[in-house]
Amino acid sequence: SYAYLLIDVEQHAPDEATRKRAAELVALLVPIVKSFLTDWAVENTALAVQVHGGAGYVRDTGVEQYYRDAKIACIYEGTNGIQALDLLGRKVLGTGGQSVKTMIDEIAALLTSELPAEFAPWAQRLQGLLGQWGELTKTVAERAAKDPEELAAAATDYLNFCGYVLVGWCWLRMAVVAKRALDAGAGERAFYEGKLIAARFYFERLLPRADGHAAGARAGAAGLSMLQREQLEA
Repeated sequence: SYAYLLIDVEQHAPDEATRKRAAELVALLVPIVKSFLTDWAVENTALAVQVHGGAGYVRDTGVEQYYRDAKIACIYEGTNGIQALDLLGRKVLGTGGQSVKTMIDEIAALLTSELPAEFAPWAQRLQGLLGQWGELTKTVAERAAKDPEELAAAATDYLNFCGYVLVGWCWLRMAVVAKRALDAGAGERAFYEGKLIAARFYFERLLPRADGHAAGARAGAAGLSMLQREQLEA
């Protein structure tokens, strides 16, 4: 929804500077939204098949259809690997990292605002990841300038790192809204309480994956080309 909002801003904002900033962020977010979320759709529908056991594998329940429908989304409109190359090569390095800096500033604006005290650990976690994001971008840029293979080696992990950080930011925003609504005595308490529980689950169980993707992106291209054909055939 944030990306869609930016598209509206890009098209209809009254001043050029605002439209230009929105366009820069849209360009950065599109490959992340397409790739990260469709990969998640595959993971979630695979879990649905698993939950149904053997019945999930056959057509009777229809769950396997959901899995196949989710998987094709990773392929059409530019495979997710191509989206990762587009993100890192054109949208990040192609702007000299400016698009990432703009996005980091947007996230930092929330983290430095007055947040409910119980969200301080989440804000600190995201703040640390923002620092990693900047350093990771710099490291990959320096390597890619010397060897284009470094860009391809880092692209998918880089995109997933970005995705986890961005979704974490979205969950923190939702948690703040939910907390304020509950404090104000709003109705639909179960809805807002569910948002807080889901946000906690994300920060505790899913956001840690960002560290693994950062490590993968930093690993470099050397290890990817070591295995030779004769070793595969041995």
